[in-house]
Amino acid sequence: MESVVSLSRFAILVKKLGREERCRAVLADPGALRAAFARAEARSVVTVPAATTEAGRAALAELEQDLAGAFLLSPEAAALDSMSSYEQLFELARTGFGRTALSLEPAQLAELVFEALPRKVMLEAEDAAPVVADLRLFYAFLERVFALPQARACLEVLGEGAAERLAEAIGSGEHFTREKAILLEGTKAGFDMYTPEGIQAYVAFMKAQAGLH
Repeated sequence: MESVVSLSRFAILVKKLGREERCRAVLADPGALRAAFARAEARSVVTVPAATTEAGRAALAELEQDLAGAFLLSPEAAALDSMSSYEQLFELARTGFGRTALSLEPAQLAELVFEALPRKVMLEAEDAAPVVADLRLFYAFLERVFALPQARACLEVLGEGAAERLAEAIGSGEHFTREKAILLEGTKAGFDMYTPEGIQAYVAFMKAQAGLH
């Protein structure tokens, strides 16, 4: 049994959300959740999200919450810096590859981390090391609990030099989406681009700069 000190500080969220029993069931029988994810992919819930029913999307979100909760209850998550890294992994795996975290291949993970993340997510170069470290914790969990065949190769993708490579990609700005470029420009100009008010203020500022009303 895991000791209290081995648990992530985020584990309290699993308890507050009333999901501890479900998530501990995942740890006891990980094969059941893995099979559920495979069925979701087989039904194109992941690969063709636009054609998926609301019920299908809700079911997939439930599976992802079960996986995330089980991770947060694991000893690997004790060193976790932030929940955002694996949450971004879930979303980008779905939207970029039509995959789940359990079916993402090493080459796809590399593209996600070193291309999609810098292009789409608001990150600074100093965020690279904790992001890579958190993803390594997640894949160590997948390897131990789910015996995921590709987990070891995914850990190698996130191994030596990965943080430096991600930091370089974040700093280059070569492939930023227009949305991310605008967010970065607004942030550098001193606006809080994480709030609607800040975005509106930045838009008004840019219109004034351009002489638009």
